[in-house]
Amino acid sequence: MENDRSAGPHFLVVSFYLQGHITPSLFLAKRLAGVAGVRVTFSTAVTSHRLIFPAAPAAGDDPVSYIPYSDGFDDKHDPDKYARGDYYYDRLNADAAKSLSAIVGDLAAAGRPVNCVIYSCFSTWAAVVARKHGIQSVPLWTQPATAFAAYWHFFHGLESLVSANAGDRYFSVRFPGMPPLQICDLPSLLTVSKEDDWACHLGPLRDMCAIMDSFDKKPKILINTSTEMEPHAISSVSNMVDVYAIGPMLTEPAATAAATLFDLDDKDYLQWLDTQPDDSVVYISFGSMRVLNKLEVEQIARGLKDTGRPYLWVLRRDSGSPDVESPPTVAAEAEGKRLGMVVEWCDQVRVLEHRAVGCFVTHCGWNSTTEALAVGGVRMVGAPMWMDQATNAWLMEKDWGIGVRAEVDRGGMLMAGELRRCVDEVMGSEEMGSKARQWKETLGRAAAEGRVKQRIMEFVKDISSD
Repeated sequence: MENDRSAGPHFLVVSFYLQGHITPSLFLAKRLAGVAGVRVTFSTAVTSHRLIFPAAPAAGDDPVSYIPYSDGFDDKHDPDKYARGDYYYDRLNADAAKSLSAIVGDLAAAGRPVNCVIYSCFSTWAAVVARKHGIQSVPLWTQPATAFAAYWHFFHGLESLVSANAGDRYFSVRFPGMPPLQICDLPSLLTVSKEDDWACHLGPLRDMCAIMDSFDKKPKILINTSTEMEPHAISSVSNMVDVYAIGPMLTEPAATAAATLFDLDDKDYLQWLDTQPDDSVVYISFGSMRVLNKLEVEQIARGLKDTGRPYLWVLRRDSGSPDVESPPTVAAEAEGKRLGMVVEWCDQVRVLEHRAVGCFVTHCGWNSTTEALAVGGVRMVGAPMWMDQATNAWLMEKDWGIGVRAEVDRGGMLMAGELRRCVDEVMGSEEMGSKARQWKETLGRAAAEGRVKQRIMEFVKDISSD
């Protein structure tokens, strides 16, 4: 096997340190390693590497090699400093680039030179390192193709139009070849004010597109989506970019749990789900970054209780807010029977594929959205906050027809009455349920036919021939 791999290309997959980037990046690394003759090294920040691999992987157990890079925050990431994107990205462009450059050099010295660097979006500094070493680089887009198309067209002629109307949430924008999107449906980085801390995060994406534009050949991008899910977005950029739709990238439940940065709750939530009727449970999770304050917890708890439906709620104890009540205190009781269960973290793939789950209340992160669509065939209530989440909610509600987007107050809070209204609407809609199941079947057929594997093999072949 080693001899076979030594003749083929060596991919270095570089992931941003957040869970939403690590999950698809690690999946891609493992899929690449399954292609005959291919070597793969996976690299994420030291802090995340330590959480995923508390012990060194046993030699020979995994075809992927793992070498972490240092981003200057090896002891702990500070969410407040990360929010100030200029501070964090300055450290990335200095410390992480230096560390990754050393990794590339060490691999070459060891007789394992890297042929291509694949980097998750927001890790554009990795492309700069690749260019320094004379290596190809390709971004892995961990958001929907619709978001990438919006960014691409924004940076290629539509920036002034979007910026001039950013304050009108219902202003309609027509990107080439795509259905109209309102300002409120666009990725939030395109509409935040320049003074907003989050506006700094637009810089790496602008740099990514500029690097892609600088290539002599048509640039490539890997996107965690499928042509079935986003045909218009893919076609809208295909004349300028070679899009490899290699999604939805989903792993087996055990593999997904192994790649998590958080400890799974030891409560018997799966056994509890086994006791619930089919299509009856409301599953609610706002992902790995959302911080809930005490009032938000109270509103959600009240809304869930008012639905009268059983629920499974992921509420992290380490969410970062001292006002968040400990999870066990907010589970409701009804006539002596526990109405809901609250856990700190769970194996989301296993939960979404469970027969009892009938609705997913979500922040609309892309991984969560695609898991609900392809694994669970589950209706959704979207409560997006930032980044690509509003765009994902638009796809879920307007394009796929499998849920509704909840209205939040001016502070972005989901109120109890609105939560109950949306859950009742979604759970009561046979049409949404039918469409969700159809999407699961459609994407299941694509998976059975090995389309993701085929597209990845095409990518490897194209990289090898460049």
